Amino acid sequence: MTVFIAAASREPSELWLFSLSPYFIEDTQSESFNQAWLKHIGHRRVDSFKKLSFISLTKSITAKTFYFYGDLELKKWSDIDYRNSLVKMLPNASTVIAIGAEHDVASDAYIAAIKKVI
Repeated sequence: MTVFIAAASREPSELWLFSLSPYFIEDTQSESFNQAWLKHIGHRRVDSFKKLSFISLTKSITAKTFYFYGDLELKKWSDIDYRNSLVKMLPNASTVIAIGAEHDVASDAYIAAIKKVI
C-alpha cells in the first residue's frame, strides 16, 4: 500500500504490488468489505483510510504495474477480486495469479509466479 501511494508521486518505471491491502476509501465502501472490522481498528485509522482514494492515485501512476496475489488468497478474501478490478484501472496493469499460493510471498508457488514475470 505504501509503495502504491509513493508511486503516485515518484513515477517508477515498474510497480510490483503483492496482495495489495484493501484499506482505501473505495474498499471500505465496497460490498465485499467487512464493515465490522472498522470498529476494531480505531476511528483515527478509519479517518486515514477515508482520505486515501485508490482511484485518485491511479490517475498519477503510469508505470508498468504487476499485481500479484495467490489464488488461495482469493478464495479466503473476496475483496481481493474487488481490488483486482480497481488495479485494472491503471493504464499499464497486469494481474499475476500465483496458483496454489496463499497470503505468503515467500511460498514456492508465489516465487514461481514472480520468476515467470522476471
